[in-house]
Amino acid sequence: MATGKEISRLLAALTAAALVGTLALTVGLLTTYAIITPSHFSYTDITASLYIWFVAALIGVPVALLGGAPVYLFLRNFGILNGFSSIAAGTALGFLVSLAGISGLPWEACCATGAGSALMAWITLRHPNHPARRVR
Repeated sequence: MATGKEISRLLAALTAAALVGTLALTVGLLTTYAIITPSHFSYTDITASLYIWFVAALIGVPVALLGGAPVYLFLRNFGILNGFSSIAAGTALGFLVSLAGISGLPWEACCATGAGSALMAWITLRHPNHPARRVR
């Protein structure tokens, strides 16, 4: 059973991973748009991208905390926690968010954000001595 300190570190890592995952999505969308249509690129596009990041983070962090933490603990307790299972779980959570219609973003963006956030959380938590990873 995880202690309170382990849970708080897990939640902090999931929050940071969700913020990085949503920021990566926003930068990717902004870069793609700037490459595809360089003559139409303006500061309005940057403002819109920051709004997309804000909305994605506003939705991504609670999903990471309420959905990602139980999935992480489930995968860890059954010994199937690895990069692939983390990415699959994050993609599934992103797809569920898109099905619920909470974010207003396309399902591809939700799945990519979920996969990226899950990968960042797995990279953060995969160190063998990380307190949130210890099984007692």
